[in-house]
Amino acid sequence: MRKIIALFLVLAFFVSCKQKNEPTVVKKNKSTTVSLGPTELAYKEYNDIEYRMGIQRKVVKEGDTVAYQKLQYMYSYTSRGSELFLYDQIMSTKYSYGEGSYNVYIIYKHYSNENDRFKVWATYYLLRSKEQGYKRGEQQINEIFGSLKKVPTSKKYLIENLDKLD
Repeated sequence: MRKIIALFLVLAFFVSCKQKNEPTVVKKNKSTTVSLGPTELAYKEYNDIEYRMGIQRKVVKEGDTVAYQKLQYMYSYTSRGSELFLYDQIMSTKYSYGEGSYNVYIIYKHYSNENDRFKVWATYYLLRSKEQGYKRGEQQINEIFGSLKKVPTSKKYLIENLDKLD
């Protein structure tokens, strides 16, 4: 009898140790709500690899704008904005999404002080965002070119500035 009790106590000890090391999972239901700040939620979503890869797949394969917004949120709050550049490029070129083009413009603009090549690419993507109907791109173009009558198309601008891309 003592052996059975001792075995039970040892087993109970190991089970309780195992439970302490496992992370506590809080399940959401209608009666329980968990309040996470935007940064904590973004880290939680980013660290959930299956969730993140599912969103990335939707962006790459379907051009899903809602999934793209989720990636922007997740990467911005986790300070991984540079990782978003690939998805900005995909949304801009493959799906002609104006916000993607504008975000590519912002990245190239950041580096354009150092390099004429980046200035050309930045302006190209800004013009592209306007052509794709993105309002913020149009506002920036008004500031750069002054008048919408003087604005070239993105392709024309790129062709005119090919010499700066060498």
